[in-house]
Amino acid sequence: MYFANASHQVFDTVIFGSGLAGLSCARRLAVDGQKVAVLEKAKELGGHLLPFERSGATFEVGLHYIADMAGGSHFDRSLNSLGISLEKIPLDDEFETLVFDGSHSAESGDAENFSYCAPAGRFAERLKEHFPEQTGGIDRYFEYLDLVWSVSRQLSFPVAVRDVLKIAIAHKSRVKLVYLATKTLAQVFDSCRISGRLREILAVHHVLIGVPPSRVSAFLHMTVQRYYFEGAGFVRGGGRAMIRGLMHPQVTYRCNADATFEKIHSPELVRSGVRFCVRMADGVELYARNVVWTPDPRTLNQSARGISASAFLDIKLRGAETPHALVVGYYATRRPLQEYGLMNRNYWLMGSLDSEACYLNESLLKLAEASPLYLSTGSLRDPEAVEQGNKLGARGVFQAMFLCPPVAEIWGGESPDKYRLPESKGGYGRHYRVLKEDVLGKLTQRLIRQWPQLEGELVWTELGTPLTHRRYLNSQTLNGYGFAPTVSDLLWKRPSAWTGQDGLFLCGAHIRPSHGIVTALLNGVGLAEMISSCEH
Repeated sequence: MYFANASHQVFDTVIFGSGLAGLSCARRLAVDGQKVAVLEKAKELGGHLLPFERSGATFEVGLHYIADMAGGSHFDRSLNSLGISLEKIPLDDEFETLVFDGSHSAESGDAENFSYCAPAGRFAERLKEHFPEQTGGIDRYFEYLDLVWSVSRQLSFPVAVRDVLKIAIAHKSRVKLVYLATKTLAQVFDSCRISGRLREILAVHHVLIGVPPSRVSAFLHMTVQRYYFEGAGFVRGGGRAMIRGLMHPQVTYRCNADATFEKIHSPELVRSGVRFCVRMADGVELYARNVVWTPDPRTLNQSARGISASAFLDIKLRGAETPHALVVGYYATRRPLQEYGLMNRNYWLMGSLDSEACYLNESLLKLAEASPLYLSTGSLRDPEAVEQGNKLGARGVFQAMFLCPPVAEIWGGESPDKYRLPESKGGYGRHYRVLKEDVLGKLTQRLIRQWPQLEGELVWTELGTPLTHRRYLNSQTLNGYGFAPTVSDLLWKRPSAWTGQDGLFLCGAHIRPSHGIVTALLNGVGLAEMISSCEH
C-alpha cells in the first residue's frame, strides 16, 4: 500500500528504515492489527537485504548465509510469529573449508585444507583425529561451546542486560559463564592448552565479527561459532525473497522518503494517545503513537526535531565504535561453480597475515593479497542467483570479502562524498577508480592462484567498497554491521530499544545484542511484540 494524496494520516507506528529489522518489526505489528508505515530513504526497500543485479546475475550484499535455521530455533520461531514461510536451502554438512594457502606459515605435516562439519559432535571428533595430542583441550573447548549455546537459546529479544544477568545467575555453571564473558578467546585457548594450527581453525570466525581477537570475548565468539552447527543455510531467492516475504499488505511503504519528526502538543491528539508528527518533504504529514528508528542511532538527531534522547543513551552513543568495513569482490563465471571445484559452502583463504595483524594494516593492496579472505558461493546455495541465458553468459556467481579500516582516508581522501568527483572539481574520483582496479586485480590474482581453473573464466568482476555501500545503502558509517561487538559494546555500551522518550524506540543492527541476519530479525520481532504488549 502506498500513500494516497491526503495531507495527513494517522498510524499506530511509523518505522524509519526498511532493513531486516524494520520490515520484520512492521510485519509483526501488522499481524497484531496495528496500522503501520515504513519510510525508506533509499530507492528500494530492503537495506542490506537488497541484492544488486547485473544482466541476469544476482549478487547478495549482506545475506551470505543464515545460521541456525533448524526447527525450534530463534529464526524458525520468528518466522512463525510473522506468519510466513521461506524455502530453506541448507549448506553442505561440511559447511566451511579453511584453505591454508602457500603464503601461510603452515606447520609441517598439517593438511593444506580443513573443513568444518555439522553437527558439533562430529566436528569435535574430526578435530581429535587431526590433533590427537590436544584431545583434552578439544573436549574442554566444546564443553564451553555447549554451555554458551544453552544460555544463548534462552535469550529473548531485544536483549536487556538484566535478563542476561538473571540467566547467568540462575545457571548452574555461572562461574564458567563469568569466566568466558571476561576472557578473550586467546586466553581461553591458553587455559585449554590449544595451540598451533588447531588454534587458527577454531578462531577464524571472529574475523568477520569486526573486532581483533584481543578485544572480543570468548563468550561472543563461541555464540557465533555454535550457530553454525545447528542447520546453517540460505533462503531460496535470497534477499529479495526475504523482502517479499516480510512485506505485509496492510503496511504502508514509501521509498525516497525524506522525513523529520517531532513531538506534538495538540491536546486533542495527545488525549487520543498520538505522540509524534512525521513531516515528509513533499508536504505529507503522518501522526503516530510510536516511532521506531532503525538506522544508526547517532544519526537520530538529524531527523528528530526538538526531541532529545536520555543523557544515559547519549553517553553510550558517544562512546560506541563501529567495526571494520568489508571490501567485496563480485565475480561471475562462464561455467557452473562446481566445475571449478567449488561446493555449496563457505571458504576461507587464510593468507599470511594472522587475524590480529589484519586489523592493524591499512594497506588495501596488502589486505587483498594476504589477509583472511572469505568466499561465499552464491549460485551454489541459491539456484535462482543466475538466470538462464543471461546477457553476461554467466553460469555461476560468487563473492570474496576481506576487512578494511572503516575510514574514508584509505580510499584517497577525507570525505566519502568526494569519491565521485573528478580531481579538477576537488574530488578524488580517478584516484579512487585506479585504487579499486588495483585492489580488484590483487584479489583476483589470489583467487586464481588458489583455483587455477578460474583463469580466463571470469565474465564479469567488480569491487564493492565501503564507499559503494554508503552510496547505495545509505551506510553513513561505511559499514552495515552496527557497533563493535566487544564485551562493553555488546552489553552496557550498546543501546537497547529504549531511548528515554515515551513511544520512541531503537531497533536494528546497532541495538543490543549484536549485528547479524538472525539478530536483526529477532530485534525487529521482539520490539514489535514489546510495543504490542504495552499497547494492550
